[in-house]
Amino acid sequence: MLPAGLIHKRFARFFLAFMAAALFFRIGPVSSVSAAEETNVACYRILAEEALVCRPQICPGIFYAGGSVSFHMAPGREEPKLLGPSPSWLTITVMDREFPVVVLPDSFYTGYRRLTPGPTDYWIITEYTGGRRGCDRYHVFSRPAPGKGVLYLGATTGGEAGRSGPVLSCRGLSLCLEDRDVRFKYFHTPHDQSTLLFPRHYQITPFTLSVDNNPFRDRYLQLARETEADIRKIPAERRDFPEAILTVNGPDAFFSDLRGQLLVRRTLLYLYAGETETAWRKLAEDIRRYYQTDRFLAQLQAEITQILAASPY
Repeated sequence: MLPAGLIHKRFARFFLAFMAAALFFRIGPVSSVSAAEETNVACYRILAEEALVCRPQICPGIFYAGGSVSFHMAPGREEPKLLGPSPSWLTITVMDREFPVVVLPDSFYTGYRRLTPGPTDYWIITEYTGGRRGCDRYHVFSRPAPGKGVLYLGATTGGEAGRSGPVLSCRGLSLCLEDRDVRFKYFHTPHDQSTLLFPRHYQITPFTLSVDNNPFRDRYLQLARETEADIRKIPAERRDFPEAILTVNGPDAFFSDLRGQLLVRRTLLYLYAGETETAWRKLAEDIRRYYQTDRFLAQLQAEITQILAASPY
């Protein structure tokens, strides 16, 4: 159990958060985490949000997350092999009253958020996987209705790290979570020059967590149009077109120029929007337009297909 003084401190923080939320909904938002949250802020209420750290005076110990849910936190059993915020290197057992829901193994768990669109309550724990190429993952829990037990819905695949917390929005009756798909971040390009990161959306229901980009199809098509404009901005009058879209054969090949990366970016955006025929047709046409040969076209198609097949999009 936590010391009484610490419980009082937590209660005080919760009270202040509650009052701030009340003012927020009374006078309207002043700022927001993202455009998605700004336009959908009224569809759910954030009940609590805090960082998770393992301080010596309270860890191992119990963190009360609201609604009969608690996190039994302890320092990770093994030394971390990857870099990350050491106070957040934890093992967490998520409890619903005295019943264990799931044990989250050693990792960097940096914070949690409790929210409700009503009548379902949700808890989202943010995990940082660590290291130079670390990702943020979100573990999602639900209480489908008052009086029901808490369910572990699963975790996201892992997206771009560094966000302040889960980006949430609503589509119809469903709560949606957005992260940044990083599977193509190093695709034939140095990571610091990559434009190949894409929004990926998860639908959260009281009983499921699943990738569902279909409600955001118009957004992908708009991004594809913007990428098309960037491609056309590159001067078309050139005396020396590159021989091919990639510099050399093999997995270590880089794009010959920025246009090549943009062509692949547009292709992926069309694929995310479900426009498969358009994606491949425009890629083939423009490779033949801007390069001396269409060498590597089949290779790019095969690599993209293989990467996307590994998980839903």
